[in-house]
Amino acid sequence: MTSRTACSWTRRIGAYALPEGSIVLQPGIDLLHRAEDFPPGAPVLVITDGWCDVLRVRREHAYLIPQGARLPFTARGPVFRVR
Repeated sequence: MTSRTACSWTRRIGAYALPEGSIVLQPGIDLLHRAEDFPPGAPVLVITDGWCDVLRVRREHAYLIPQGARLPFTARGPVFRVR
C-alpha cells in the first residue's frame, strides 16, 4: 500500500494522523461499531505499526503488529506479531 492509498483509506474511515506521525484509529473502530452492514458479532482485527492512539474496542478483537513494535497501551485482546 502506498502512503497515498493509506492516507485516502484513513480519511474514509475517519482516522487521521497526528503531527508526531501516529495515527488516530478510534474513529474507524467507532465507525465499525455503528455500521449497519458490519455483523454485530464479528470480531475486529486491528492492523497497526504500533504508532496509534489508545483504543477502546467493545467487541472481540485482536491486534496485528510488526515484530519488535509495541502498542501504547495494555491490549485486552490477543496481539499477533509479523516479521
